[in-house]
Amino acid sequence: MYSTYIFPKKQVSLQDYYNEVRFTEDEINKILEEVKPLPFQVAETVDNDENKSTNKNIRSSQIKWIPKTNNWRCLYQRLMECALIANEKWDFDLQSIIEEIQYTEYNASEEGHYDWHTDSGPTLQEHRKLTFVVGLSDPDDYEGGDLEFMVGRKTDIAKKERGVVVAFPSFIEHRVTPVTAGVRYSAVGWASGPSFR
Repeated sequence: MYSTYIFPKKQVSLQDYYNEVRFTEDEINKILEEVKPLPFQVAETVDNDENKSTNKNIRSSQIKWIPKTNNWRCLYQRLMECALIANEKWDFDLQSIIEEIQYTEYNASEEGHYDWHTDSGPTLQEHRKLTFVVGLSDPDDYEGGDLEFMVGRKTDIAKKERGVVVAFPSFIEHRVTPVTAGVRYSAVGWASGPSFR
């Protein structure tokens, strides 16, 4: 069972969009162990016409989709709790995590990265409102692999800490810089709701 944490309420600015809800070491190890038998896929990108491609200049990583089964129910519930707590900053109309959670590996041997992009838009992702990323790697185990955000003309870097859940509006531009040593592991999901008006 995943434990519940209270997110501290505080005044936030446009640049202060990530939260510090965290997973315990036991929770992280449980995810990493239970994800092992799931099949890998090469990560794809989707353009505005919903065409999929595997352009490694844009995105180089391997992913696994975590199924919405009883075995993973606690993880989905835990992450939805995190999304609702983080959403106190934005007050979006969130309903659920309707897509499968994505486990991702960025490997230095593959120059793992994901160039600037958003997670929402006028295609299938229009229902995504809040993106959350769980850091599953010890930051001492890899180099590079920074999760960066673009707000206006300013670039900000998320905390690189194992177990921290980083949440942000899915329409914010973000990227993962190239991993230059080791492997970066993460879990990514999207809390959804009615389309923005």
